[in-house]
Order: sequence, then C-alpha cells, then structure tokens
Amino acid sequence: MLQPIDEPPQRLSRAEFHTWAAAQPRGRFERIGGVVVAMAPERAVHNRLKAAAWLLLRQGIQANRFPCEAFPDGAGVEIGEDDDFEPDVMVHCGERLTGEATKVPDPLIVVEVLSPSTSATDRTTKLEKYFRLPSVQHYLIVWADRRRVVHHRRAVGSIETTVHTEGTITLDPPGLLFDVAGLYAEAAT
Repeated sequence: MLQPIDEPPQRLSRAEFHTWAAAQPRGRFERIGGVVVAMAPERAVHNRLKAAAWLLLRQGIQANRFPCEAFPDGAGVEIGEDDDFEPDVMVHCGERLTGEATKVPDPLIVVEVLSPSTSATDRTTKLEKYFRLPSVQHYLIVWADRRRVVHHRRAVGSIETTVHTEGTITLDPPGLLFDVAGLYAEAAT
C-alpha cells in the first residue's frame, strides 16, 4: 500500500520545502508563493512534447557547438525566496554545472508544456516569475492539445510575445533555431 502524501497546509521556506520534499515517499513538487504544489502525473502527449523540445534544443546546441546544456525536467530553478519550479526543459549556457547540481541557477531558456491542471499558472504566474531571473531570455510555452508555441522573449525594457503554429523560432541568444513543425513531428513518433 502506498503511503499518503499530505501537502503542508502552511507556507514553507525554501529550506523547509527541501527537507519536507526529501522526506516524501514519492512524487515531485514545486513551491509557488511559498505553498507546496504536487505535480500531477503527466499524460503521454506531455511527455512526448517535453522530450522532443529537449532533443531539438540539445541537437541545436551540439550542432552549433554552443557552450550550453539542455536539461530535461528534474532540475529545478529557484526564484526569489518563495518559488521553486521544475520546468519541463531548461537551457543553461556558460560554465558547466557540477555533477551534484540539482538546480540551474541561471537558465537562458525555459520551456513549459501545458497541462490541464497547470495551464493558467504556466501562462501567468510562471511567465512573470521566470523573467525575474536576469538570465532568462526566452520562455516557450508549448500547447499539448494543438500545434502552438508561444515565445516570450526579453527585449529592452519589455517582454515581447509571439505565437507560432509553424516555422522556426529564433532563440538569440544563444543563436538556436527551434522548429515548431519539427517539435510536433518528433512528438508524434
């Protein structure tokens, strides 16, 4: 029989959150505004799309020999004092992280694939909070139920948003091209 997991009813500090999460018998968790949120099991389409996004970014990094790494989910990102997110994919450029790292302190690109339960949070709260990190230049939101990728890009004094249903998204810096049709084709195989 599985042991129950009870989400704490109160806000937790980052240290309290890490201690609590490490003590859980299973599951993945984020902390949004200091509140622990359990991450629901993901549908197959979600898994295919995040794997395809990681693969396309990784291939682009390797082809261009950029000093970057693409990380699948599992690595976290800490924002301010109250938020600990686990994006579906992140790209980090610069000095290689140590093998013991569990957090990406300065992601350049963040990707979230929308789930029915997290869609509103990914499109609002996380959008605003990811761009609090000076390193974040691109935030891609991938729709699972239709071909659509929203690209939020840091610009001088603002965030620019474009919606793509086909074509290529330019992620500069570092200079990667992200093919929307390729993303959905890869996820379909």
